[in-house]
Amino acid sequence: MMRLDADLVARLKEDGPGWQGRANDLLRAAVGL
Repeated sequence: MMRLDADLVARLKEDGPGWQGRANDLLRAAVGL
C-alpha cells in the first residue's frame, strides 16, 4: 500500500475518473520509467 497526502489525492481526483492511472503515469515519469 502507498500513502498519499489527502490534498494530492483530491487534486488528482479533480480531473475525474482514471486518477489512479494518471498518478501511476506521473510517478513512472518522475522516476524515469
